[in-house]
Formats: sequence, C-alpha cells, structure tokens
Amino acid sequence: MEEYRNKRNHFRDEAGRIQESLQEQYIQENTVQMNLNSMSDKRAEIKQGYENLKRENAELEKQTKEIEENSQSIQLEMEASASQESALEKSINEKQEKARNGYFQGTGKESVGGSRYYFQKRLYSGKSKTY
Repeated sequence: MEEYRNKRNHFRDEAGRIQESLQEQYIQENTVQMNLNSMSDKRAEIKQGYENLKRENAELEKQTKEIEENSQSIQLEMEASASQESALEKSINEKQEKARNGYFQGTGKESVGGSRYYFQKRLYSGKSKTY
C-alpha cells in the first residue's frame, strides 16, 4: 500500500506540475493574443493615417493644379492688359498730337514755348475761360 501511496503522490505532483505548465502556457497564449490585438489595432490606425495622407495629398495636388491654372490665366490677362494699355496710350498720344496740331493750325497762332504756354496765356488773358 505504501507503494500505491507513493505512486499516487507522484501522480499528484506530476499533475500539479502539468497544471502549472498549462497555466503558464495559457498566460503566454493570452499575452500573444493581446500583443496580436494591439498590433492589429496599430496596423488599422496606421492604415487609416495613410489613407488620410493620401486624400490630403490628392487635395493638395488639386489645389496646386488650380493655382497653376489661375496663375497662367492671370499671366495671360496681364499680358492682354499690358497690350491694351500700350495701344490705348499710343492712341491717346496720337489724338493729343492731332488735337494740338489741329488747334494751332486753326487759330493761326504759333505755339511759343509749347502748347502749355499758349493755353495759359489764353486762360489768363480773359479771352477764354474753359479749355
């Protein structure tokens, strides 16, 4: 009977060691599972951040393209405006020259010291009040 008790105690001790080993394996399995869950969450977070960056990049590219198009449009408008301004200045200068030449030719007067002198002379002499 002693032998039977020894075997029983031996099996109980072995069952205790197996139970402890099994408990350690459960703890390791749970730790691995928690790490896996944590990594999965982190992966999802990184993936979401990447998707947000892709959307933001696409929006920035769209805005850059719009800015370039607007810049080109503004440049064309500025060139057209400069051309128009030049044409208008030329036309104004031609018309002023014709007006000066026509006015002095029609009056029989000579411009002494330029048209400004003549206009001032006429204005202050009282012969004409508006020009």
